[in-house]
Amino acid sequence: MKHSAYFERWYRFAFIWEGSKLNHVVKLEGEKFYTNLGITEQTYNSLAPRVLGVPQNDLARRFRNMTENEHKAIAKWFWDNSGAERFVDGRIAVFFTEQFWGGGRGAIQDFQAHYNQIKPSYKPKIAVDGFVGNQTATAFNALNQDELFKSLIAKAAARYPLMENYDKYGKGWENRLQSFTEVFSEFHQEQQQKKTVCACCGQPLP
Repeated sequence: MKHSAYFERWYRFAFIWEGSKLNHVVKLEGEKFYTNLGITEQTYNSLAPRVLGVPQNDLARRFRNMTENEHKAIAKWFWDNSGAERFVDGRIAVFFTEQFWGGGRGAIQDFQAHYNQIKPSYKPKIAVDGFVGNQTATAFNALNQDELFKSLIAKAAARYPLMENYDKYGKGWENRLQSFTEVFSEFHQEQQQKKTVCACCGQPLP
């Protein structure tokens, strides 16, 4: 993976924000499914047979006894299916994964629609289908990446008040987004600095 360092940092970020405690299975008020460290039982039942090879008759037990390796494997599925590796900038890769993790294909559709609003006038619109293919990746990669990251963060913040359960969870969503912005702005800067020094001696590259 070209953005492997970003995936590892995002997984640590998500693990902490989802509670840092596996197998503390809870059912949120008003929700239909139990959750184990950010993964709903519904999502687990859909992905575990394909991603982990869990048989249908063992899903309930395995969900409640998920290992960290299994949890990370499901997180990696979200990374792979968010289109993360198609983006040239690691910040955009983790942003799409973070939003896909919390909002599914609908979140990706919202950010594709956002591109169609902010794109240069001479650029064609992209399909709003919830999938990051060559068209979406090429369009996003052609923009100024610093400005794009700021724009996506602003769009994410604007989405939350329009979402169901905002009154209940909105403050937490906003706090997480603020933390995400700070963590990955700093992490990206660190990664860029590493590219300017020699890996052998630590001296600046000519």
